[in-house]
Amino acid sequence: MQDTSPAVEKHLNELYASLTPTERLRIMSSMYDAAIALMAAGIRMKQPEISGLALRIEIFRRMYQDDFSADEMERICAYLIKHNQ
Repeated sequence: MQDTSPAVEKHLNELYASLTPTERLRIMSSMYDAAIALMAAGIRMKQPEISGLALRIEIFRRMYQDDFSADEMERICAYLIKHNQ
């Protein structure tokens, strides 16, 4: 989806290019934190009684579902459960 006008996109690209690497990293980190917070809020809306560990595992599953096979994902989650009790 492309809902940004070319003029605005050009301006944003120039703005980002003018930032220092530290400033770009700070912005990226803030966006990542916001995405995780939104994901956690959505999970909590559907599962209000979810534990902290179960929430972290669900976020992990959603973030990395395309990066691991089902077997790998289960092994990783089992490891997280075993080592975070």
